[in-house]
Amino acid sequence: MRTSKGCAIVAAPLQVLFLFVYATRAEDTYHITNSRLPHGIPFDSWINQTQITAEANCTQCSPPIFLNHTSYAEGEVMLFKNKRSRHRAIPIMGPLSKGNSKFNDALTFKEWLKRVYSEEKAVKVSVRTTDVVRPVMLHLHASRDRFRAPIIIHADVFDSPNSAEKAVDASVFIDSARKLLPEAIISIGWTPTGDYSAINKLDWRQVFRLVELVYNLEQPLILNMKLNDAIHSAKQLEWLLGASRPQIYLVIKGEVTDFVDKWEPLEHLTALASGRKLLFDVDDTWRTRLGHVLPNRKEKRDLDSDQWNNLVFPSPFSMLSTSIVSNNGVAFLGWPNSLAISNKRIHQSPFRQSVSGKVLFLEKRQTRAISPARKSGMTLDFFETEPHRLLGPEIPRSIRVFIGYDGKVSIENREIKRRKRVLHGYRESAVSRLPKSPCYGFKALDRNFRVELEVFTIDCREDVEEGEDFENRVFKEYRTFISLEAPPLRSRRARYVAVGKSGDGAIDFLVQELRHSSSSILQTPMAWITLLFVYLSVRLLA
Repeated sequence: MRTSKGCAIVAAPLQVLFLFVYATRAEDTYHITNSRLPHGIPFDSWINQTQITAEANCTQCSPPIFLNHTSYAEGEVMLFKNKRSRHRAIPIMGPLSKGNSKFNDALTFKEWLKRVYSEEKAVKVSVRTTDVVRPVMLHLHASRDRFRAPIIIHADVFDSPNSAEKAVDASVFIDSARKLLPEAIISIGWTPTGDYSAINKLDWRQVFRLVELVYNLEQPLILNMKLNDAIHSAKQLEWLLGASRPQIYLVIKGEVTDFVDKWEPLEHLTALASGRKLLFDVDDTWRTRLGHVLPNRKEKRDLDSDQWNNLVFPSPFSMLSTSIVSNNGVAFLGWPNSLAISNKRIHQSPFRQSVSGKVLFLEKRQTRAISPARKSGMTLDFFETEPHRLLGPEIPRSIRVFIGYDGKVSIENREIKRRKRVLHGYRESAVSRLPKSPCYGFKALDRNFRVELEVFTIDCREDVEEGEDFENRVFKEYRTFISLEAPPLRSRRARYVAVGKSGDGAIDFLVQELRHSSSSILQTPMAWITLLFVYLSVRLLA
């Protein structure tokens, strides 16, 4: 009897514990697999309601948008640990004094949420360490139904030079926010540093790495940068803000002690405020200065995103493999599985069309060697097959222009491999080579019966961070020109144009200033004058 009673006494707490664990696991599984729809105010609507807009100095200018701190409650969270409570760490608000390790008057995160609760105000929570990420997310997940305004979660996930703080693990922070708080807005930035002269320039490798981290997010992302850092990263930020996915907002911060060494990129960034994706978090001094900055007039975009259809096929690789079209270029990441197809096509022959631009190659930082047998680089296909009939990124019947990251240049007639008997006498390929360079400019001309290609090296030391040796190297321009006779067309319509990728997934590249121009030769005035001259000559001789 005593043994059975003891078993009954022990079994009851175990049963309760089992039910608690099972309920917790079931709850976690539910909110991870079934994300709720946002029930509160959307982030865009909240920005429009709480923003402070400066007065514009011209009627056609878009004034800068300033962040209103009174519209949200902000606090930093850290994890309290000591010898007694090291197994039960508690998230508390604000940094503790260095000389005292007790609670004193520090608020716990749960109490702070109760005090700042408001239906109109948003909540911005900044986590200091990786250990505090999950406890904070669980507290916010439990109380998220009470907030109608957005919940913003911030962490410094990038290391600044000479910074005393350790960055929060980006993967842990983003994955936890995506699973536990799918309605929240994720905010990331750089760790604080005392070196005010240091510049955290956002290079293209960091941009592509950031895209890989947040590409699958269905919630907005805020990127926080200092004023001078954003000025030195204007091209990269313009590309990020111009992409439809991921949905990225930019918050530029400025204080009285901050300095700016050039103003032209600032004027260009101010012009981006019309898209409601750029906010300024500055003091009154910088607010006055930015109010007098005249944004540049609307310049011609490097790439018309409406002109190019982004066709992405499924990829079997775990690495992010896709192409992203922005107003500042097309980026091809990972393994080849996508095509950017131009909408322009002429329905009258004879014709000619040209495709020009520049390509920037970036090798991923890794230990694995890049296989040269895969012919890694950019491809430019001229083809007649309807785009909706394509089953993958490989276009079998096409005239392929190839620009390799190692300088190899070629034009390949892929139609001959399938029609060798009919197309006897045509060459299969034309090959040339340039010295290896991070950037190449190109211009391909399709004359119906012949394809011509011109490729040349470009000085892009401002866009590529390769060390001091690369920056101090004297730039020399090299140029090559090749051509290949093309087989006759099956119809009177011009060939389609598609930009793609081939080779190794360890090579990423960005195609900028991509332009496709096409015209029928009979539509040009010179062509009609020539035909009229020939006609009159024949009549006179007759």
